[in-house]
Amino acid sequence: GGDADTNGAVCGTMYGARYGYKALPAEWLRAMPFKKWFDQKIISCLTHMNFITAELIDT
Repeated sequence: GGDADTNGAVCGTMYGARYGYKALPAEWLRAMPFKKWFDQKIISCLTHMNFITAELIDT
């Protein structure tokens, strides 16, 4: 209830900015539905905005 979803989004963004994607607990990533789809969308968006280049993408 209330602003729990917004608070979670803000905290998640701050955590990600500070520690990076690789710091997320493995069990969170395993439990994430559609993880591969999300990863592809995020990489596409970041590449389009020139925040990352193909050389930086883990394959």
